[in-house]
Amino acid sequence: NMVTGNITNGTDDFNFTGMTDTDGTATIDITGINVSGDYMIEIINIDNSCPVTTSGTITFEINPAPSVSVSGTTDICAGLISSLPLTINAGTLPFTINYTIDAGAPQTAEVLSGQLNVPTTGLSAGNHSIVLTGVTDNNGCNGTANGSATVNVLELPDTMPIGTVQSECYSGTGTIDLEFSSETLPPSVTIV
Repeated sequence: NMVTGNITNGTDDFNFTGMTDTDGTATIDITGINVSGDYMIEIINIDNSCPVTTSGTITFEINPAPSVSVSGTTDICAGLISSLPLTINAGTLPFTINYTIDAGAPQTAEVLSGQLNVPTTGLSAGNHSIVLTGVTDNNGCNGTANGSATVNVLELPDTMPIGTVQSECYSGTGTIDLEFSSETLPPSVTIV
């Protein structure tokens, strides 16, 4: 059945046409209503066969579309997770962010705060471009995600062969010879 009517907030008027479902509910297009608040709704005609006029009040809560961006460069050791700061302009957290790494396959991450966590496992050493391609917020609203950031993956040092352990009498000191074969120096070494 066809439903026609009018929705107004006292300032803006919106005419609508919709169809009722088999259970009697109607789906109407409210495109153009972009201000939250109370609206008067008046149903003017149903199915053009039996004119009916009924009215009531409906409250709309309009959620802003999410908007995020990313930029900058960050260094991270291979295999770790790089946290890229996001600029959040609108929307309700948490977000689902879609992005690509080096224009590759689409990636998805859940963002609980203002950081996009990008795993570097499997990425070679060097610069990688992270490009945002989409965002959905906690209200299910889709929005704009733009910008790109560079993640510079740092090469881990190669294995560190330990030289000959020097035999010493216990005096609290001793020596160990270490050899590094990576060009990324200085590495961090902890001896316990």
